[in-house]
Amino acid sequence: MSGVWMGVLVWAVVMVVVYLLWLGSDLAKADEREHWDDE
Repeated sequence: MSGVWMGVLVWAVVMVVVYLLWLGSDLAKADEREHWDDE
């Protein structure tokens, strides 16, 4: 049973990391657009 929980925990962590990376890149693109608009 502990093996199943470890699998679920690892999957959850991977999903969070991927989401944060995607969110970070999306915010970075938005910031670039704002900077271009300011200029």
